[in-house]
Amino acid sequence: MGKKDKKKNKNKISGPVKTALKTEKKLNVKQKKELAAIGEDDIEKIVAEIEKEEARRQCIKEVVVDTPLRRVNFTLTAHPFKDELIMLGGEFHDGRQTIVYGDMFIYNINKREWTLVKAPGAPPPRCGHQAVATANHGGELWVFGGEFTSPSESQFYHYRDLWSSKWPISQKRAQNGAREETANSVAPTPRSGCILLPTPDNKVLLYGGYSKEKVKKNIELGCIHDDMFLLTQADKNDVTKYKWVSVKQTGIRISPRCGATATLIQPAANQAFVFGGVYDDDGDDEEEDLCGTFYNDLFVLDLEKLHWRVVTLTGKRETTLTGGTEKRRRRRRNQREESCEEAEQSNDSDEEVIEDLSNSVQSTVIVDDDGIFTVTIGSTEPSTSSSSSLQPISTVTSDKETKFLPLPRINAGMATKHNILYLYGGIMEEGDRQYTFSDFYSLDCRRLDEWKTLIADDLSSQTWFDSSESSEDNENEDNSEKEESDDNKSVNINVEN
Repeated sequence: MGKKDKKKNKNKISGPVKTALKTEKKLNVKQKKELAAIGEDDIEKIVAEIEKEEARRQCIKEVVVDTPLRRVNFTLTAHPFKDELIMLGGEFHDGRQTIVYGDMFIYNINKREWTLVKAPGAPPPRCGHQAVATANHGGELWVFGGEFTSPSESQFYHYRDLWSSKWPISQKRAQNGAREETANSVAPTPRSGCILLPTPDNKVLLYGGYSKEKVKKNIELGCIHDDMFLLTQADKNDVTKYKWVSVKQTGIRISPRCGATATLIQPAANQAFVFGGVYDDDGDDEEEDLCGTFYNDLFVLDLEKLHWRVVTLTGKRETTLTGGTEKRRRRRRNQREESCEEAEQSNDSDEEVIEDLSNSVQSTVIVDDDGIFTVTIGSTEPSTSSSSSLQPISTVTSDKETKFLPLPRINAGMATKHNILYLYGGIMEEGDRQYTFSDFYSLDCRRLDEWKTLIADDLSSQTWFDSSESSEDNENEDNSEKEESDDNKSVNINVEN
């Protein structure tokens, strides 16, 4: 009898577990009521309906379009054989609601033409996923993970699926093999907005990122990481065991930031371009507004030597250009001096890069004005950027000719093909407002002279809804009053000098 009673007690749910289950049930009921009030279904139901809709598609449909819609957190991947770039997914937020895309676009480099491709059994909409193209079986695009957000941003669904697409496009599910970290592995701290790249010796490199650290009870402050790790095989005879190894970086190191975009430089694949990013300063007071420094500088990372270099654009007439930031800080000078001391044993080319960078900081960078936005970036005191500073950057060269630089941004799409670097979209924040880009640029990796505009972005056409105004104020108004109120809440991003 005693043994039977023990078995019964093992299956009995303890008091704290019961309480937790009841609390979770109540929260689920409350959430369903809140979703019903705003006319939104459960997010898992939304994803399931989208997957059913995709499964009903029978044939591939291709439509030539002018350009993809504004987006961020998408993937831009070079086709392994064809002169094409593949764009997949992404998201857009207008201040009121979020749209997550599941569309796929093919950019024909020779024709400079975008084609919207709808294929049977495509992955459901997602953003923040990862994609890589391989030469296997005539070319494959592998897609992993990502996130789906409900329009109200009250629900989030994270994918852990793995997809493979072939050309011609077809979809299949694949199993994700398990990997194990060894006991002596020191894993990176949890983070987002980091860089992940493959190395020539079949390792995985992780750099930087962003996380929240608890400083007091119920108080967390943001932390920008600038560390670097390599994921290596712990046992040559066991492909399931891996370990993280912290590694040292050399050269003119990139300043701490998150949300930077990285891509391999083809065809060598032992170096990578790193562009943009943001440094968020929480300050000492958790109640202070977040102050962000957005970057548009370009770096090269040697994946074998783990060595950083600043990319200095030469210009067409032996002029010198460097990337900049939305605001420069004095600490950058100290970082450069420390980096120069660390890299004293570097080759002559590195010393030239350091000299060029120093010269560029001492000079003033003036922005060209097209009647919408202007900005001045240089060795002046840092100041908080404003909406009037959102203008593609053009530096003045010695022969009075201006050279173009894209605006600072994060989470853009970047890929290389035939030694040409392509940059599309991304996002920049200004206070509580977000600017999502739909511009498209290219840079010759051999000449490194200047960015070329393939598709310009008309920021004045982008509408932003001020989220600080509550829709509750309009609940009792008639339809005409609601329309008038909505018009008043709409803020067009159009700032004149």
